[in-house]
Amino acid sequence: MCRDRTNAGPVHPGKRFGRLTAVRKTDRVDARGERRWWECDCDCGNAIEVRRDLLTEGKARSCGCLWKETRTGNCGGITDLTGRVYGFLTVCWSLSDGRLVCLCECGGMVTVSRNKLHHGDIRSCGCQAVKHQKHPVWAHIPTATGHRRFPTVAAAARFAGINAAQIEKSVHTGKPDANGWFWSRYHQGA
Repeated sequence: MCRDRTNAGPVHPGKRFGRLTAVRKTDRVDARGERRWWECDCDCGNAIEVRRDLLTEGKARSCGCLWKETRTGNCGGITDLTGRVYGFLTVCWSLSDGRLVCLCECGGMVTVSRNKLHHGDIRSCGCQAVKHQKHPVWAHIPTATGHRRFPTVAAAARFAGINAAQIEKSVHTGKPDANGWFWSRYHQGA
């Protein structure tokens, strides 16, 4: 694994290593009788002792708070996601286990993991199920032709240069997409 070696070299008080700031060399002695340990303050407020080589090789960047944040998947450092919109879902509140309770535009409530929401794996309560994406859609384009039919939402998204969720949202709400186009489902015999 590649480590950040930009801090290679001597350690001195005040030098930063990720979230850690070196404070002073400790009296702690290693097996060879050398004092290689440094007391460091972390940005989160904790103080820890770290071996010099772990600091200079980029293997120690925090007191452990950085690992905890990335382990829990807090969406790029944002801990409070209340009010944020992901597709058709609006985050209402967060549960103690890290999952999020969301309100869908259709009125349904759903509990989802932060990672699935953040990475786009879940965009609705289920009302926009994958089965709908196989149905053809009409694009109501303000051009000379006026309308164009696409076999799938994915094909329409490629043509329009937007993501499928925006088309689904336009179909669902009846409002135009980012291009100003309206979308509707194509029904056999219609």
